[in-house]
Amino acid sequence: AKFELYLEAARQPGLRESVAQWQDAFIGLAQMVLRAAGAPDPAERAPLLVTAVDGVLMYELSLAGPEPVRQRLRRRFAGILELVLTDPRK
Repeated sequence: AKFELYLEAARQPGLRESVAQWQDAFIGLAQMVLRAAGAPDPAERAPLLVTAVDGVLMYELSLAGPEPVRQRLRRRFAGILELVLTDPRK
């Protein structure tokens, strides 16, 4: 339903404010999680985390394959978290 709303907001500008509020809420939650996990620069990385998760969900849920979706998602999300929690300067 979330992705359907994104698509509909692209067609109907009147929905964009509501979608933006939802996206801001997801980003705020991601900032809190990243801050609690000790990630460097949570404000910068939170939007990246949210958009990466959205992209993985859309991609993985559209696939059919021998590996269960839950296992693929778990592996993908672990990789994303590793990237956003790591400080590349160290």
